Amino acid sequence: MGRLLALLGWRSWGVVRYNSVLQNAMALFYLALAYRQFSWSFLGSVGLFTLLSLSATAYGYLINDWADRQLDQEHGKSNVLAQVRPAVALTIVTMVGGISVAMSTLFWARPGFLLTFAVWFSLATFYSLPPLRLKVRGGMGLAATILAQQTMPALMVFAAFGRLWRWETLIFVLYVTCRGATSDIAHQMRDRGNDENTDTRTVAVRRGHKWIASAYAWALEAEKLMLGIVMLFLVLRLPAVPGFALRPAWLLLVFYLLLYAVTAGRTWSQIRRGRLIDPHDPYRQATTRDAYQMIHHSFPSVAAPLYLALWMMAYFWPNVIFVVVLGARFKLWSPRLWIGTFRGWMGGHGIG
Repeated sequence: MGRLLALLGWRSWGVVRYNSVLQNAMALFYLALAYRQFSWSFLGSVGLFTLLSLSATAYGYLINDWADRQLDQEHGKSNVLAQVRPAVALTIVTMVGGISVAMSTLFWARPGFLLTFAVWFSLATFYSLPPLRLKVRGGMGLAATILAQQTMPALMVFAAFGRLWRWETLIFVLYVTCRGATSDIAHQMRDRGNDENTDTRTVAVRRGHKWIASAYAWALEAEKLMLGIVMLFLVLRLPAVPGFALRPAWLLLVFYLLLYAVTAGRTWSQIRRGRLIDPHDPYRQATTRDAYQMIHHSFPSVAAPLYLALWMMAYFWPNVIFVVVLGARFKLWSPRLWIGTFRGWMGGHGIG
């Protein structure tokens, strides 16, 4: 039983936390509001796509763990597949990959979906597996992981709901890609020491700390600017609600501008002082509630999707399921969360 639970919960339940439905909830809710998708049929499609997303995310993690069994042991990292016989591990990876392919067939009729899924599946497979093993090919490896973990899953969301070939898709996907770039560059920065010890030739190892820190600063600033473009697009694209003078997305844009005003250019001042704050550090995410954390995580991942979900619920009450899921995922009922957020804003810890 212990091994089963370890398998289901590897990467701290990352299969649930980092699947494309939750990561792209803002885009999904935008589609519902912009195209008036308020029906049981839409909820059913979201449910089926969630199952696909869970199995696809699981395959991505497992194929990487399968390929990195020995390397993770050298790095001292947890790898659940290293604890079982190779034949059993390979069977698990193959089964989960097969399930994701089988689930994807439900959406093959949607224009462009099969192509996006095939590209994602190839990237997820050969990111870690030889002979390509893209993850150790410097810049190509960094691009591959961003595409596999961020860009392609976002494209699959729009393809699954029949909106792939539109300008709105480009806007959301560019933002998701920028956000993925910051996350993956940060990951390489944190792992640079271990990767150097095992001669894993990532971009951070090849280029050195100064180069990767500068790239991270650029990526963080680009991410914030792209988030602003998404907020402006929501204001322009989402229709006004009958009985309200202003379009509801205006509140999101105003809140974004407040956050941007106190965080713009912070990364450059941090680099000059030799103290680059990493908003993607898991420990910082869990313990710090300031404007820096808000604009990179809480606002795009929690506040904006929750706000849009509440409007969806006003149109069609069963959409309350999205509010419940967001509340459960981010523990929004916890007084400690709100107290920590209030203290972070009042004290401004970690912004500079």
